[in-house]
Amino acid sequence: MNCTVTYPREDYQNGSMFQYINACYPSKQNYQDNLIKTCAISFFVLIPGILGNIFLIIIVKRTRSLHSATNYYLVNLAVIDLSIALGNALPYLIYELELLQTLSNILGFLVCPFNSFTQSKSQLNFHLIASSVTSVSGNTLTLTMIAVDRYFGIMHPLKSYITDRRASHFILLIWMISSALAFPIFFYSSWKFRIWNNRIEFFCSGNIHPRFDLRYSSRISSDSFQ
Repeated sequence: MNCTVTYPREDYQNGSMFQYINACYPSKQNYQDNLIKTCAISFFVLIPGILGNIFLIIIVKRTRSLHSATNYYLVNLAVIDLSIALGNALPYLIYELELLQTLSNILGFLVCPFNSFTQSKSQLNFHLIASSVTSVSGNTLTLTMIAVDRYFGIMHPLKSYITDRRASHFILLIWMISSALAFPIFFYSSWKFRIWNNRIEFFCSGNIHPRFDLRYSSRISSDSFQ
């Protein structure tokens, strides 16, 4: 590892995401190598994830014998995974690779609220906090309904408690509950920039009262799924 005289460190209190001090830090070449490895792994995860979920949705839709409550829940999980891949992972790669600076800034402005809305984290008060947002709550509620459906299928095989029509209603209810939990975060998250040390820094932040800190938000998230 080559050492330089600068070391970037989060220093939000002084008004910047980076503070340069004398320390040992990987060289630019090592940083680029790590970035290439990270992006390569992300591509290997992203592409199969997108194609696999799309194929699952198409197969279930075109195969009438697969039209069942359990498969509808699986399709719902696939839709949630696609929203994460297309709304978070793909813009992340574009931003990290800096393919187009202007495009990166536009994506940041558009995706910042959506990222907090779809994924299980949001940068509020410069901390990544666990929140009961759409992907976490949607996945959890969908898996819960699959477990309930399997329970009735095993314990009461001769009775049909969860029909296909009821399953569609439950899926709609899942999205309504998940969206309601994420609704405040969608408006609190914003894409901001500031000038520091002759450079422009872009970041996703949120405007919320300090009392809603990491411990408080984590407690809400844990209580939501107990």
